[in-house]
Amino acid sequence: MFKKIRRDKSGNPDVTLLQGLKEGDRTAYSRLLGKYYDMVFLIVSALDDSGSDDQVKATTAEILIEIWDKRAMLPGDRPLKEPLFDMIYKRFKDNGGKL
Repeated sequence: MFKKIRRDKSGNPDVTLLQGLKEGDRTAYSRLLGKYYDMVFLIVSALDDSGSDDQVKATTAEILIEIWDKRAMLPGDRPLKEPLFDMIYKRFKDNGGKL
């Protein structure tokens, strides 16, 4: 069953969602995906030079799966967009300017 997501005292919903994500809560992960998918997709499509929607979707999915895989290492006090930007940048840099 899905857990109800609460806001923490700071009013930043990402803090509570990230805490849930770090605890392995799939509902928190799903909500974070819903919140950040479009942003990641747009960044990947801007940086991808393959011209293939399928490739952009696949790369976006890989990045979002990486969030789940690295959930224990994510900072819990900042919006998820910051580590997402870091992951995208690192991937871009490590692959010689390609995603």
